[in-house]
Amino acid sequence: MASSQSRRNRRSTANRESGEREGQNIQVWYRHSGQPEIERIPPFLTYSSMYDERKILEDVGDHHITHISIMNGVIPALMTPSLKQLALRNVNSSQLECLSSLTGLEVLEIWSSDFSAGLPPVIAELETLESLLLYECQLRDLPQSLKSLKRLKELNLYCNNFSAGLPPVISEIGTLESLSLGYCQLTDLPQSLSSLKRLKELNLDGNNFSTGLPPVIGEIATLESLTLEDCQLRDLPQSLKSLKRLKELNLYGNNFSAGLPPVISEIGTLESLSLMSCQLRDLPQRLDCETQLRSLDLSFNNLVELPSVVYRMTNLKELNLCFNRELIRISSQIAKLEQLTELDCDGCFSLQSPPYAVYKLGIDAVNKYFADLVEGKGVDQLKVPVAVVGMTGAGKSSLIKSLQSGKRELTYREINSPFDETTKVFQMEDLNNSPLKFIDYGGHDIYQMAYQLVIRERCIPLLVVNMEEFNSYLSAGCREGIRRLCIDWLSHLYLASPRLDPPVLVLTHTDKLDTELVKDCREKLLSISEAARKELLRDYERCCGEFPKESSPIIHLTNTDQPLFNPQDIFEFGNDLCEVSNIKGLRANLETRCQKLIMEIPLLWERIERFIEREEETYISLLKVENEFSDTDSKTILRYMHNTGQILWFERTEGLSSYIFHKIPIITEMIALLFHHTAEQQWEKRVEEFVPFTHQEEWVSKWKYKEFVAQFTTSGIMDEVLLVDLLKNSSELPVEISMQLLKSFAILNGPIEHNSEKRSYILPYFTTTSVEKTYPLDDNVPLQLDIALSGLSPPPYVYQLMTVAVLKLCSSLLSNIKVWNDGAVVHNEEFTTILNHDLTNRVVSLRVGTTVAQLPASWEHLIVTIKAILNQLYAVWKGSHAEVLLYCSQCLIGQNPAPHFYVDPKWFYPIDCDYSITCTKLPATRSPLSKVVCPVCDKLRNDKKPSVPKPLRLPCDQLTVVDVQSLENHISEIRESCPPQTVGHLESTSEEAESDLSDVEDQGYCDESKADKVMRLRLCIVKKPKIKQLYQSNKTCDS
Repeated sequence: MASSQSRRNRRSTANRESGEREGQNIQVWYRHSGQPEIERIPPFLTYSSMYDERKILEDVGDHHITHISIMNGVIPALMTPSLKQLALRNVNSSQLECLSSLTGLEVLEIWSSDFSAGLPPVIAELETLESLLLYECQLRDLPQSLKSLKRLKELNLYCNNFSAGLPPVISEIGTLESLSLGYCQLTDLPQSLSSLKRLKELNLDGNNFSTGLPPVIGEIATLESLTLEDCQLRDLPQSLKSLKRLKELNLYGNNFSAGLPPVISEIGTLESLSLMSCQLRDLPQRLDCETQLRSLDLSFNNLVELPSVVYRMTNLKELNLCFNRELIRISSQIAKLEQLTELDCDGCFSLQSPPYAVYKLGIDAVNKYFADLVEGKGVDQLKVPVAVVGMTGAGKSSLIKSLQSGKRELTYREINSPFDETTKVFQMEDLNNSPLKFIDYGGHDIYQMAYQLVIRERCIPLLVVNMEEFNSYLSAGCREGIRRLCIDWLSHLYLASPRLDPPVLVLTHTDKLDTELVKDCREKLLSISEAARKELLRDYERCCGEFPKESSPIIHLTNTDQPLFNPQDIFEFGNDLCEVSNIKGLRANLETRCQKLIMEIPLLWERIERFIEREEETYISLLKVENEFSDTDSKTILRYMHNTGQILWFERTEGLSSYIFHKIPIITEMIALLFHHTAEQQWEKRVEEFVPFTHQEEWVSKWKYKEFVAQFTTSGIMDEVLLVDLLKNSSELPVEISMQLLKSFAILNGPIEHNSEKRSYILPYFTTTSVEKTYPLDDNVPLQLDIALSGLSPPPYVYQLMTVAVLKLCSSLLSNIKVWNDGAVVHNEEFTTILNHDLTNRVVSLRVGTTVAQLPASWEHLIVTIKAILNQLYAVWKGSHAEVLLYCSQCLIGQNPAPHFYVDPKWFYPIDCDYSITCTKLPATRSPLSKVVCPVCDKLRNDKKPSVPKPLRLPCDQLTVVDVQSLENHISEIRESCPPQTVGHLESTSEEAESDLSDVEDQGYCDESKADKVMRLRLCIVKKPKIKQLYQSNKTCDS
């Protein structure tokens, strides 16, 4: 009876108060006593937009709410004594008075609220409180009344400002067991902190202790967990060894390049130690905790060999070594760590024994490798491909034939010959009595789309340059010749495999020039190549900042101790008298290099390789391999073969996971049906020889077929009828498998449903028009992120793959799309997405136009889309260097022709260790949420409040109706005062098209200050080292 009366009273209160909050965008998540138990309110929730408390109370029924999370307000009717845990986001002090009724509350979390005037007094009255989290609440002090919370065990003050000193009351809360002061702008800690006799966990992330760790920490004898991420430490005090109970120590992001602080070796109680990104090259020979450790993180350091002490960590369960790019060897002793269940070696490209391709698969694969090696014997694998690259007509095919025969062999062909073998995408040729295998990459630009299939992490790079062609560039511009004939070709190999050795350089057609001219051309080619390399290196060094950096440095490019082309690796061909000796010299060079790349694999693994190689079918079923080798884990070996490029196995791709593709030339020939330098003639021939047919009960006439061809060759949109017919009649692979392969390589996107009957596919490469530079966003709120690429330029086709990645991501949202050769536009009900890639300046720009009400969803969409683009980039081209530029939305709305931007904002983490891009939820969990509005716009009004509304200053979760109305008024005021212009667009000019390697001198200015003024007026975003300085003054420091 009493409980019924209580519910009637609550409903009565709800009726009175629901009208007061009508129109507010309050969102609720809750758990009641009739539902499964939970320990804490989950950090990221799916909220229900329930504005009427009566619905919640009816759902709860005879139960009572125990956990509730509310965004954008408080619902007093739900603040009952039965509530155990409460989480609030975006509230103010006046809304919290109703909390006084929470006589049983144990956990209170308040996020992203403004308590700059002081902590609401009601919080100190919650006597049953055990855990208090005040995340980003703009606190500068805490009231003494907090010490009345006699049960408080956990206090989290993440992202507040205590630069004036830690509030004294904290040291007086004697019941505290966990204290988090991350990113609170602290530089010291008071001695009084040692009075916390029950404190077990202390988190000091992101504070500046560059002058030394506060000594009081060593006096908190009860500490079990200490987190000191990004504290700018270079050493640790000896007092830490007094912490006899310390089990967990996190030192991520500090600089211990001089060596691990000695005190760490003396803390024998540690079970978890994180030394991620500490610039370490080794560990001490002894650690007192070596037999106690369960988890060790050494990722993103500079290890060359795994420290010997690691092999004595007999209880180790987790070992993270990812992105130790110089790590060469891990001993077989690793297999003796019987407790080890997780081993992460992603990004350790230099590993040789076992090969990196094995370590990428984890500890189970490593253990199998060593076990199979012991059971059988190891065999040396000498299958080393020589990647032969160069322009069409450079003489690659002739060179390979000459190496095979031992004498000069010339291949004569017409450039447009469609049937000559040298016009295929690539050829694989064996060298007689040698383990060398040549991959002859087709020189025409259109073939590059298939390069991703044959790029190898272990290969010998060989560049062929036609000296007659290089000589023709001397009058037009040497830099352009070097870019086209050398640098661009090297980028194909070194961006995909950053650890490759120096390239072999073969200069052909020297007989077309006189001796002195050949000598002069050679000297100029080498000197200008070195200048270009140094310029790229300056660009690379400028781009590489602190961790996290997702790309891998190109070792040869950054090694200034040796030239780009070593003298002993340069060979000339063209003079009949010297040909034989040059052929012998080049062959000896390649075979010597091959010996350095020998790797040992178990005999069983080689048996499986031979079994697959002997298969004559175009592809093999996975079941056939598993049945043949049923006594072993063949999947591990297949993953290894996939990683080394011997096969293609799409283990996680639906429709392809059951097949093993071992004849890669068949796949590239299938791709060549679409990408061929004589494609126009081939389509004309297909139309001429066309025979009408029926597709899904639809008659396809010659006129209709010709219409489909015209549509595809001009717009890049291929009707399903045309694609199916092409694959069915010309590919050795089944149609469905061919289509799945093209999708997996991001070559095409689709199907796109035009109506219930018609479907088509998009291949952006074949579109002939460009994105409209003034493409309107109407009256929408503009958001913009750019990806600016530095160092070696990714091949042009990579940008087309990015377009497909964006279209694939947006396919479920599509209402209308437009595709160009340099981007795409996607319209749907929520927002407009505009992708534009500028190859000349190496910038990928992503703009999203949205209504004010959809601003939160648009922030998420913008970041997730950038994530997809970077995923596509780093999936193959690991040596690429990208910066994410986030533009100030206030500048964009105000039509500022040179909007300010942040470089890699703190809350944006673009990559995880396995090249799978990850983005933190908003707000971020690793560091405080940084502003996305520039200081120029983020001024205070006369009333001391920000002139820019919060949704434009910070990436936001949700907006209330009041927020929406306020922001709409703010935007209207700005736009009324601005002349009509294109919102958020930076024009690029065609004058930069000559070369990616040009600098200000190329424009004719020897005075950089003058060039600075001119370039500012042109407003070009470029990535060249010197020119980038011209807009650096607009770069906002991310602090």
